[in-house]
Formats: sequence, C-alpha cells, structure tokens
Amino acid sequence: MRISSHIKTVLIGSLWCGLLTIPFMGVWKAALFIVVLIVSGILFRAMLVATVYHKITSFVIANAVRNLKISPVGRNDRQRLFALIGVILLLIVPIFLNNYYLDILTLALLYALLAVGLNITVGLTGLLDLGYAGFYGIGAYTYALLSTRLGFSFWLGVPLGGIVATIFGFLLGIITLRLRGDYLAIVTLGFVQIVYLILNNLDKVTNGPNGILQIGQPSL
Repeated sequence: MRISSHIKTVLIGSLWCGLLTIPFMGVWKAALFIVVLIVSGILFRAMLVATVYHKITSFVIANAVRNLKISPVGRNDRQRLFALIGVILLLIVPIFLNNYYLDILTLALLYALLAVGLNITVGLTGLLDLGYAGFYGIGAYTYALLSTRLGFSFWLGVPLGGIVATIFGFLLGIITLRLRGDYLAIVTLGFVQIVYLILNNLDKVTNGPNGILQIGQPSL
C-alpha cells in the first residue's frame, strides 16, 4: 500500500511539473522531463529505503541493528542495479537539456540531498535541529572560497568543504545535544541566523548578498 501510494504521488507530481514546463521546454522535452522525474522518484525512494533506512539507522536506532542481521538475499544486488540505473540517467539527461534546465535540475538535486540529510537528523534521530542549513552554507562557502581564492579543484574543494562543515557540526553538537525539544530548536535556529548574518555582511570575503561568482566546476 505504501509503495502504490508513493508511486501515485510521484506520477501526479511529475505530471504537474511537466505541464508547468511545457511553455518553456516544448512538448517533447517536457514529456522527457516527466519520464525522468517519474523514474527518479521511484528509484529515489527505493534507494532511500534500501540504503539510508537499513544502514544509517543502524547507528542511531539500536533495534535496527538486530533487524539488519537478517537481510533478504539479493538486497545488495538490487541496490547496485538501482544505483547503476540512476548513474545512467544522470549521464543521459545532459544530452537532451540545455544549460538553463541543467542548472535547475542541479539545484533540485542539491535541495533533495539537503532534505535527505534533514530527514536523517529530524525524522530518524528525533532531534529538532533547525540549524541544519547553516552547516550546508558553511560547506558551500568553504568550497567557493577555496576555489576562487586558492584555486582548489572541485574534487579537492568539495571534500574539504564537507570536512569544515562537519567540524562546525561537531562543535555545535557538543553544546546542543544535551538539549531537547524546543530548547534544541531555539539554539540551532539561532546558530543558522548567526551564520547567515556573518556570511551576508562579510562583503570583502563573501561578496555579501551577491554571493561568490566564478566558482570552479567539476571537470574530468
């Protein structure tokens, strides 16, 4: 029942997004966009349930460890198949879309990744952390500064940005993990506002509200 309900939601959402993009993309590209959204939505749920829920929760929920010891045969094979199909789709889509729609798709995937992390923090661990976007911004600005100021490549700068964001998360966690409920929400919300104000007012470093331009792109 859950799977059929999810598929119904994916179909309705994909069709709605496709109809909205017809005036900009044309009928054929919009139809292809709908197909990509449907396949991505189904694969995303399958990969999320198979990997995130059954693996990451084992570190935060004690009961999940006992359940993971008895896993159906072929689970890993299905995960590899879903991952392979997802990679193939990501390689094919740029052929049919121009840079404008690729930018939109990239932003959508970035926010989807942010939503998955928020689901782990709030949904699986039960921590009402409202400052999650602050770490996201710290990591992003770290890479942007490393790329524009020091000339770091994408493949080196992105992991370093993640490491810096992790350090800030660890330091904040030392203080906030002792809090619960509304107190945790208030402290983390204050943290993300502090990060926003600092980044928005450091004009000479972050270029203020205009952001950092000419950031290095991934290259092979």
